[in-house]
Amino acid sequence: MKKFNWTSTIRANVFMLKCVGLWPERGETYQRDFYTFYAVFNAILIIGGHNLSQLVNILFVYSDLEALAATIFVMITNILATMKMYLFVRNMRVIKRLLLVLDSFHFQPKSLEQEKLIQPSLNIWKKSYTIYSSIVAVNVVLWSIAPLMNEGQRLPFVAWYPFSTESSPNYQIIYVYQVVCIWYITIANINLDSLTYALMMYICAQCDILCDNLSLLGGTETDFSTALRECIVHHKKIVW
Repeated sequence: MKKFNWTSTIRANVFMLKCVGLWPERGETYQRDFYTFYAVFNAILIIGGHNLSQLVNILFVYSDLEALAATIFVMITNILATMKMYLFVRNMRVIKRLLLVLDSFHFQPKSLEQEKLIQPSLNIWKKSYTIYSSIVAVNVVLWSIAPLMNEGQRLPFVAWYPFSTESSPNYQIIYVYQVVCIWYITIANINLDSLTYALMMYICAQCDILCDNLSLLGGTETDFSTALRECIVHHKKIVW
């Protein structure tokens, strides 16, 4: 029977993480190469710069309750997303090893019936990922074009910069910068959440396989004992 490719289900998820510098293809973690430079550049310029501009802006709008609340909301959202990215990078080695373990013998479906058994879980994840990404994408698009539709709003986010953003080309540069920042953070946030959901989906699929293997126990005493031991090992590996 052909080996089942578990990671094909989350191919789009992994691709998006690669695009934002959160999934180095070589090895289990970052190496000394251009991709690492790209990831560090994004972390400093996009994540760090955007969060810093929001943080400093609090000092200038603290007397305006409406502006202060809007700034704090955006800043906390971005900081939480940043923490999520940091924890993901810190545990990237473990996550990649977990995905590699899926290719081992015990985690492979043993028949076409078992492949069909796990398809509903995989399809639910795909549909959830598509719907979740689409809803958030529409929201971010509206966020990005809001200043174009509202004369009283010059930029997507109120932020502080050490230069004037009133004149051209500073205004256009900062506008594009903010749009890039929010899209970068959003893509990272969506796909980190979706990857966590995918790992839980894989656990559910493995439980389905284990239950099917248990339902097929039978035959001679030797066959029964051998199959039962395989199920016990499989269960231990799922729990691990």
